[in-house]
Amino acid sequence: MTKHINKIHYNQAIAIEQFVLNVTILIFAETNKGLESYTGTLFKIEGRRFIITSRHIFDKAPENLLFSENILNGRSLLHSFSYDLTKPDIKHFDIAILEIRDSETLKILDKNFQFLSLQNVALPSEIKSGRTCILAGYPSALIQQKDSGSSVRFISVYTERIPVPKNPELPVIENIDLFFGYKGQPKSISDKDIELPKLPGTSGASIWEYHTTSGIWTAESTIRVVGVQSTYTLGGYFRAKSWAVVKEAFTLLIDNQPLTRSVSY
Repeated sequence: MTKHINKIHYNQAIAIEQFVLNVTILIFAETNKGLESYTGTLFKIEGRRFIITSRHIFDKAPENLLFSENILNGRSLLHSFSYDLTKPDIKHFDIAILEIRDSETLKILDKNFQFLSLQNVALPSEIKSGRTCILAGYPSALIQQKDSGSSVRFISVYTERIPVPKNPELPVIENIDLFFGYKGQPKSISDKDIELPKLPGTSGASIWEYHTTSGIWTAESTIRVVGVQSTYTLGGYFRAKSWAVVKEAFTLLIDNQPLTRSVSY
C-alpha cells in the first residue's frame, strides 16, 4: 500500500521537507530574558537578499539577532548578523523584512542555504479548495541550548485552511488573516504517532500551499509560500498573515519607499 501524508505521497513529502529546510532559517533574538527563537525564510529579489519573518520579534527590542549558521545532525552553530529592517507600522500586519548586506553573512548564507524568488510565492487559495498546506519551522520547545551550540528539530505540519474560528483575537481582516487547523493525533514523517508540538518559535515561518502539476514533479514546482505564521492555539488552530501583506511591503521597499526603516543593527 502506497503511504501518503495528507494526500501527498511519502517520497514527495520527503523531497518537500528537504527543499523547505534549505530555505528556512532559525533566528535567535537576544533579549534581557535570554535567547528567544523564531523562524524565517530566505529570498533573493533583484540581487538583494532578505529574510521574511514575524514583526513581533521586534516588539521586545532585541539587542542582537543571530541565525543558525548550519544544521548538521540536529546541531546548530550561531552567527550574529546585521540587517536593515522593514516592518509595517500597524502591529496587526505581523510580518517583517530583514535585508542582509554584510559580505561575511552573505557568504555564510550562500554556502549553507538556498534562496527563494517571487516565482515561489502565491496568494492563498480559497478555503473550499481543500488544498494541503504546510507550516515548516523550528519550535522553541524542541530546541536545547548548550555551550557547544544548539540542539534543534525542524518540523513540517500538514494541514488545511479553516474558516474563522469562534472568538478569535480581533481584528480579523478578510484575505489577510488566514487560519489553519491544528489538532488531532499528529504523525511523524515516518508515520509514527507523536505529541502535538507547541508552536512558539515557528513565528515568522512560511505557510506553504501544495499544488498538483502536470509536468515533471519537483518539490519546488508544487509548493508556494502563501503566508507567514503569527500565532497559534494548541489543539485548535494557528494563524498567519497572507502573502499579500509581504507583497505590499516588498513593493514599497524595492521602490525605495519602505514602510518603516530602522538603522542597521
